[in-house]
Formats: sequence, structure tokens, C-alpha cells
Amino acid sequence: MKLQIGENILLICREIEETSWTEKQWADAESGDWFQYNDTIGGYNADERAFLLSYYDPEGEWWFQFSLADVPKILSGEMEYVKLSVPKRY
Repeated sequence: MKLQIGENILLICREIEETSWTEKQWADAESGDWFQYNDTIGGYNADERAFLLSYYDPEGEWWFQFSLADVPKILSGEMEYVKLSVPKRY
């Protein structure tokens, strides 16, 4: 399943871009809930070297991720969707 890039993801990407941090700086400040925009919550995961986010809709919770290198692609419109996955339950 795919999720079209919407306003919440764009807000997150703008914040990432404005921060102007390197991958190492994001890894050093790793936080699972850095971003909290309505139905989209998450942060940077150093192990995955990506931003991991949860998206909530009436059907429940979904996960998606994108890399720091994906941020300009999202903001320019080159990347229009993120792939959703079902959260792992332990």
C-alpha cells in the first residue's frame, strides 16, 4: 500500500531541510517522536539511517520511512508516495 505525500509529510521534510543537519547529526540526536503532526508521528532512527514514521488512519497504524537523501525529492515533488507497511507486533 502507498500513501501519497501530503501536507504533514511536507511539513516534516521542510523542518528536516531547515535544520540542515548531516546524517551523523540526526543519528546523534536520534528521537522516535521528534515530529508530531496530527496523524503522522516519528523521528530519525540511526540503525536504519532513515526517518521512521507512523501514520494513523481509520484502519489503524501504518509505518513508513524515507532517507535524508529522499527529503529534496519529496519537497520537489519527484517522490510522490511512500510505501506503507503494517507495524511489527512483538
